[in-house]
Amino acid sequence: MAERAPEGFINFDNIPGNIISGLSATQVEELARRSMDVSTDGSAGDVTLNEDQIDFLRQLENESIPSSTASQTKRHIDKFRKFLISKELTPQFEEVSNTLLNDYLRLFYASLTTKHGALYSPSSLICIRAAIQRHLTSPDVNKTVNIIHGDEFQRSNGVLRSMIGRYLKSNQERKKEYEAIKEVDMEKIKQYFNRSTLEVLQEEVIFNIMFHFGLRGRENLRALTFSSIEIKLDGSDRHYGVINVPLLSKNVKASLNAKEHSDLKQARMYAENEKSTCPLEALILYKKKFESNPKAETPLFLKCSRNGLSKIPIGKTVLGDFMKQLSRKLHLSTEYTNHCIRVTVVTVMRENKVSNKSIMLVTGHKNPTSVERYDRIRRDDDFRLLSGILHSSGVASDQNSSSRAVISGVISDQCSTSRTVVSLSKECKMHVSCHCANTNASTSSGQSVTEGRQHKKARLVTSWGSLEIDL
Repeated sequence: MAERAPEGFINFDNIPGNIISGLSATQVEELARRSMDVSTDGSAGDVTLNEDQIDFLRQLENESIPSSTASQTKRHIDKFRKFLISKELTPQFEEVSNTLLNDYLRLFYASLTTKHGALYSPSSLICIRAAIQRHLTSPDVNKTVNIIHGDEFQRSNGVLRSMIGRYLKSNQERKKEYEAIKEVDMEKIKQYFNRSTLEVLQEEVIFNIMFHFGLRGRENLRALTFSSIEIKLDGSDRHYGVINVPLLSKNVKASLNAKEHSDLKQARMYAENEKSTCPLEALILYKKKFESNPKAETPLFLKCSRNGLSKIPIGKTVLGDFMKQLSRKLHLSTEYTNHCIRVTVVTVMRENKVSNKSIMLVTGHKNPTSVERYDRIRRDDDFRLLSGILHSSGVASDQNSSSRAVISGVISDQCSTSRTVVSLSKECKMHVSCHCANTNASTSSGQSVTEGRQHKKARLVTSWGSLEIDL
């Protein structure tokens, strides 16, 4: 007895020969292919994923997108869809052809204004376009299209460039970049942190953590717990604090490039000799305000009450507006944001000639270019100095005489305590420096420049600023 073919297969033994002989070779080949197109469990055809499996995989794919990016994308897509509805166009723009989508985008870009009727900044316009691109290529839509670089979208991108040009030519107030905290304001902040109350002590700890660990505006503050900062000893028996939990950036992005996952952040907050201003001492004092034996997962920042720290965590918004509120309370020269602290970290270290590589260990930046973008001028003295240089270069001499504009000074050499009187012409090479703390100078007059040739570098202080001078 012939063996029975598995269910789903065609048993050619049961097909009369005259029927097979009546088929063409192509038909027989197709019949055989269909016969073999079954799964090993005997069910015919391809096996597809069920809805639960599809939902699980879609959720996993979406997890690779930062939550802040996903929220921003949804906001911009809703704006685009509402615009299309208002113009009686197809709101399901994902289903239209690229040619029609290009026209939709041209019209949309040309209409973009804020809720107050102002033009969007270039960065905002670029973000809106990027959001639409992310949506179109997301797992839910999975459309093969590139509205940023695709040739089919040149005209819509031309409209976007025109809108950027309008913004740049307008008199509209520009959005200010994050500022570094000015020295005078930093001094006010330090004086305020006198630990006179629990609230002031808590504010000092919040500021110190953001400053010494180079954190972003809202980054990780709410996630820090009582045990998140561990106190250790280094090789020289000096105490320091280190955050012992992973610090995720707000825009952390999963990548198949392993190098992008490396955590460069190695910031430490060291104890200082002066306990009244020591950041580690402030943290220790603050942690003593907790109830006895607090749990390791207890939030580090709890609301203050008359009886001490409550059990209610400080909200994300309150922590996010920390520097805004502190600026108003102390009447600082401008209203700073939390991110200004991070900018100040980079600026202070670059002022002190710290390398970008070392700065990146504190801030966690992965690209030196990003570090340089944070560098700011924060001293009024620096601006006065730059203005003074321009002013001195414009001091005109009589064209019919050989007299020259002269800047005179009593200069102390950087490498010596001896003082030498020199006279410097405006043709001397000069550049700005803020790091020559060991030199002294005062205005003087009428001495020979040759007396100062023995010094390679010197610092000149005038009524409008100071200069480091190459002689």
